[in-house]
Amino acid sequence: MKLFYKTTALLLSAALLTGSSALAAAPVPVTAAQTDAAAADIQSLPILPERELYYGTIREVLTDGNGALSGLRMESEARGEYIFHLNAQTLLLDSGAGIPASAADFKAGDRVYVFHSPAVTMSLPPQSYAEAVVRNIPQDAGAAMLHTVEEVRKNADGSLLVVTDRGSLHLTLTADTAYSDFKGRRQMSAEDVRVGARLFAWYPLVLESYPAQTTAKKAVILPAAEGGELPIVVNGETLASTAKGKNGALMVPAAAVGRALGMQVSYARADGIETVTLTNGTNSLCLTIGADTCVMDGDMVLTLSAPAVIEAPGTTWLPADALAMLTGASLSTASGAVVYTAK
Repeated sequence: MKLFYKTTALLLSAALLTGSSALAAAPVPVTAAQTDAAAADIQSLPILPERELYYGTIREVLTDGNGALSGLRMESEARGEYIFHLNAQTLLLDSGAGIPASAADFKAGDRVYVFHSPAVTMSLPPQSYAEAVVRNIPQDAGAAMLHTVEEVRKNADGSLLVVTDRGSLHLTLTADTAYSDFKGRRQMSAEDVRVGARLFAWYPLVLESYPAQTTAKKAVILPAAEGGELPIVVNGETLASTAKGKNGALMVPAAAVGRALGMQVSYARADGIETVTLTNGTNSLCLTIGADTCVMDGDMVLTLSAPAVIEAPGTTWLPADALAMLTGASLSTASGAVVYTAK
């Protein structure tokens, strides 16, 4: 895992030195050999943060040649001056209203939260990529905080316990938690809280235990971050394949993970429709390529967090949580890897 973050930091430094357009490029993949070396003993490796939080004042709004928002020059008493680069994937939120903010809303003198990559250049001032920028922070209530769902557990009372922040925070979502979609396009519910998804959560207090604990009053559910590569560990064994964020979900190669979980995988094509079936003799999952639903055990229709897709050279990708549902295995990304543990 150290190797992965060092590689990311070097790539980011090079991108920033060669211009902001490089930031929007697809990340350079880590090789299978590097991934295996980095995740050889996943339990003994230090757990690095997925993102860091910077709170400060905007000193300058940076724009590109077309006048579009491209960065923020910030100043903070705690961390000093920083430059944060923004692109089309950067989330802009109005915390007070709980809705997306406009690029025009950000002005010099505003105090904002910036959730940014832990990969930071060694330049002066330091520079990093902003995953999200939050403005209009209420003074008398908790502001929106950005988290990634690393594990989901259902409590006896029907509430959900979401493990996040590399396992250091347990966030409870109750029947009173208000769910919404970041874009406001559809109704959201507890069923949309899946491993790999991100969410903005509002909560007033955090119990200082380990892990820390809190209850969210409101949750805005976001798609998984695009790109990146994470090692996949099945019952303690690291696979040669890696997971990635695609189409708003955490996706894994169906055949590699399915077989590691003791399943048989088959492909069929009829009348132009492609299907992939996974079975372990007891349970089965039939996926139609390009569809966001699947059929479990022949009669139960499940909604996927993203459609199954086939990419060259013939690899089927499906949401990571689909295989967990089928096999009953637990699924977690709290260690920085996609970890399946069969029950």
